[in-house]
Amino acid sequence: MNEKTIFILKMRGIFNLLNNIYFQIMIKCKILTIAEDAMEIMMLRRSLDAMNIFYELIEASNSDDALIILGRLADENKLPDVIFTDVTDSKVNGVEFLNIINSTVVLNEIPTIIITSFDTHPTMTMNLSIEILGYIRKKMNYNAYLEKLQSFMASQNCQLKAS
Repeated sequence: MNEKTIFILKMRGIFNLLNNIYFQIMIKCKILTIAEDAMEIMMLRRSLDAMNIFYELIEASNSDDALIILGRLADENKLPDVIFTDVTDSKVNGVEFLNIINSTVVLNEIPTIIITSFDTHPTMTMNLSIEILGYIRKKMNYNAYLEKLQSFMASQNCQLKAS
């Protein structure tokens, strides 16, 4: 390799390093999502990308895993800014999970958004009486989902990427 090639490779390395540092500083919304359905996570990720916001998505496949992740993040003082949780979790009932979150001092101030397939089901009404930011129905058309998500994320002052 000649000196010019070495210089270019070093500059690319420095650029990548600075870009990674900039991105880490600019991450505004740390989001914990709890969903067994990979399609739900894909929809959330696609919508967040379309909204052009800085985010870090932490995935848990069930409430038990989420509680472990939350414990670790609390120890590191890096709690998520928002939690998205599916109320139909196979391991822990979604309402039970929300009760655990709400009864834990360090976690009860994290805004929570419920993902549900229920429309007017009694479980949905019960969830709304618990301190949550809101809910998103599963299988909602993409534009309605995106609009609702934008409303929630705007209320959390998520930082937009530069255009």
